[in-house]
Amino acid sequence: TVGVEGQPELEHAHRVATELGLPITICELSSSEIIDSLGEVVGIVESTDPVVVGVSVPFYFACRKARQMGLSTIVAGQMSDELFGGYARFEELAIKGEFNLVESEMWKSVQMAPSNDFEPGDKVAVSLGLELRCPFAYIPLVEYALQLPVSLKVSVSRGRVVRKYVLRRLAGKLMLPDMVVNRPKKAVQYSSGVQGVLKKEAKRRNKGLNEFIESFTD
Repeated sequence: TVGVEGQPELEHAHRVATELGLPITICELSSSEIIDSLGEVVGIVESTDPVVVGVSVPFYFACRKARQMGLSTIVAGQMSDELFGGYARFEELAIKGEFNLVESEMWKSVQMAPSNDFEPGDKVAVSLGLELRCPFAYIPLVEYALQLPVSLKVSVSRGRVVRKYVLRRLAGKLMLPDMVVNRPKKAVQYSSGVQGVLKKEAKRRNKGLNEFIESFTD
């Protein structure tokens, strides 16, 4: 688990690992480490898109730690948000009852996954000598998930929206702890604290986030 020093996600990951009896390696990052990595990460992913870079930075450190541990493969959750309604924009549409739009937006996100998710992730993994594997992209699973009704992915009940509903139900049946089953969805750039570091440093340099990241292409 990778995150900025003191980030709540680190403690949560430790608690979950302890509860499930799983080994865990926690990599705490300083702000300076994150800023120092930007030039390399931007070069690897060949993008200055703040979302792509924000996601790629913590993944870069996770891959680097995995490589230092002698591992050859890293497993990631790409396609779980696209197939099972993980993004906040799906929730915003669902709460308005616009489920046809939810379905079309989910399909668009599936179509965009190769460039938005797989390509940056693969570039980072390969640059560090790792093979990236994405179980949610297993074709029979993708085909099955695309046939499921939207209500099993983004559930609305009494004004409350639950994203990735069917995955949470499955996690409950597998007897995973409640702190896993009902954990609010949070993108990795936020849960790791990386986005906060980038925004703070951009502000310190009197630059917008886009301009700040673009400065690392020189």
